[in-house]
Amino acid sequence: MQSSIVNGGLMLLASLLLTACGGTSESGQSQTNKPTPDSATPATPGNTTAVNLKQIQDPALQQCVADSGVQHTEQLQILECTDAGISDLSGLQQFHQLAVLNLTNNQIHDLEPLAHLQQLRSLSLAHNQLQHLDALTSLSNLHELGVAYNQLENLDGVQTLKKLQKLYTDNNHITSLEPLANTQLLHLVAHNNPAPLPNSLPSSLQSFRI
Repeated sequence: MQSSIVNGGLMLLASLLLTACGGTSESGQSQTNKPTPDSATPATPGNTTAVNLKQIQDPALQQCVADSGVQHTEQLQILECTDAGISDLSGLQQFHQLAVLNLTNNQIHDLEPLAHLQQLRSLSLAHNQLQHLDALTSLSNLHELGVAYNQLENLDGVQTLKKLQKLYTDNNHITSLEPLANTQLLHLVAHNNPAPLPNSLPSSLQSFRI
C-alpha cells in the first residue's frame, strides 16, 4: 500500500512538472505554442490607407467604388464599372494595387489618373471617347489593353508597353499600325481602321485581324 502511494505521488509530481514546462497534450502538439484567435497580428493604420471617396469627382465612379465595399486602397485589385456614364477618372490614382480595371462603355476621354497604377495588368476601355493613349506609357506591367470603338487616330506610346501581349484597337480612326512593329504582341485585333497594312508586324504575333 505504501509503495502504491509513493508511486502515485511521484506520477502526480511528474505530471505537474511537465505542465509547468509546457509539455505535450494527448495529440502531441505543444500547448504553449498552440495558436489562439488573438495571436494574429492585426493591421495597423500605418500599413493601410483609408479610401477617400471625396477624391473621386465623378458621381457614378464614386458609387461604383463605394459598392465594392473596400475600406482601404490596398484592398481594391479588381474594379468593374461598365455602362455607368463615367466621364472623369480623377481619384482612381489612390488605388495603386489595381490589377484589373474594366471601364467599358462610358464617356471617358482623359486617362491621366491611370498613369501611376503600376500594377495594372488588364485594362478595358472599349466604347469610350479616347483620342490618345499617351497617359498609359508608364504602365510597365500591362498585359492586355482593350480600346476598341473609340476616337483614336494613332497608337503612339503603345510601343513602350514592353509586357503588352493582347491589343484590341478595332473600330477607331487609326491611320498607322507601324508603332506596333517592335512590340511583343501575341494577339492583335485592329480591323475597321483606315490604316493600311503595315510594312512589318511583331515577330511574336500568334494571331491577328487587320
